[in-house]
Amino acid sequence: MDTDSLYMALSANSLEEAVKPHLLEKFYREYPQWFPARSCDTHHEEFVSVCSRGEAWNPRPCCKERSTFDKRTPGLFKIEFVGDGMVALCSKTYFAFGEKSKVSCKGLNKNLNHLTKDKFLSVLKTRESGGGQNKGFRSVRNAVFTYEQERVSLSFLYIKRRVCDDGISTEPLLV
Repeated sequence: MDTDSLYMALSANSLEEAVKPHLLEKFYREYPQWFPARSCDTHHEEFVSVCSRGEAWNPRPCCKERSTFDKRTPGLFKIEFVGDGMVALCSKTYFAFGEKSKVSCKGLNKNLNHLTKDKFLSVLKTRESGGGQNKGFRSVRNAVFTYEQERVSLSFLYIKRRVCDDGISTEPLLV
């Protein structure tokens, strides 16, 4: 988890399927406090009732408008990616995979470097950093120069916590 993101694995196909049946009504009642609302205030009780029974919610135009607005509301959890797994080396450096893939590698140009799940796994398993190459233009004193740079940006080092021998679990650093 980072200040602006949360990654989690579920024991079900969706968050809603992971909710215990006796807590479904409470989950849907409090849903708009945590996620972009799927219903407007006028139709919220109907939304709670329909979803608690396991039926599909068919939002009205006013509900869709509220949902669209809430997707831009700070502080609510928004689903950015759903997949089968993720190799997360550190904040903003991960490879998520599934039907589609999503890669983030702070400081390394994704278009120039073929970043794969295997490269991220290799760093995790061998504890040897990886990286790639950046190319671009730089302006210095009214002149433009090109540059090429080797960059180590796939790091096994995670400075916020100690990574355990299994490569997955972490524990607090003892300072």
